[in-house]
Amino acid sequence: MARPVRRVLGMMFCVASASLACAKKANTTVENAKPETPTTVSAPASPTPTPSSPGAEAERLATAYFDFNRSDLRDDARGTLKHDGELLRSSGASVRIEGHCDERGSTQYNLALGERRANAARDYLVRLGVDAGHVETVSYGKERPADPGHDESAWARNRRVELLVTGGGQRVSSSY
Repeated sequence: MARPVRRVLGMMFCVASASLACAKKANTTVENAKPETPTTVSAPASPTPTPSSPGAEAERLATAYFDFNRSDLRDDARGTLKHDGELLRSSGASVRIEGHCDERGSTQYNLALGERRANAARDYLVRLGVDAGHVETVSYGKERPADPGHDESAWARNRRVELLVTGGGQRVSSSY
């Protein structure tokens, strides 16, 4: 009985080690990424829904979009977050802000950028009066694209923060 358990644990260790080695080899930086054509891309008219995430039953509010390699809030993102902030403030609900990036750049870089985007959205909501104790942030980097494409249109939809109501308060209803 102990021998098969050791064998399974050994195989799991080998797979985990190989995965880490592959991730290090595949690591690229934003400097090595293909440069973006300097154009301004507006927020997509109708965002593509993202794959289900933990707590898939959570109510999804609107999505705020970001420019390439940026974590500062655009005017359209502020408008979206202002609307969502009013809903959250009046309902007393808790929210999870998920930061996302496009596929360019390393995993580590995009996790950090996604975190900065989520924190920028959180800070703005708190300035609008949303209780900081009701807000959590998480970064998924480039791991959960809204659009699996490999062009500027897809990348623009993937540079985003999504707000998910996770509980508390009364039901939040959005009119988007």
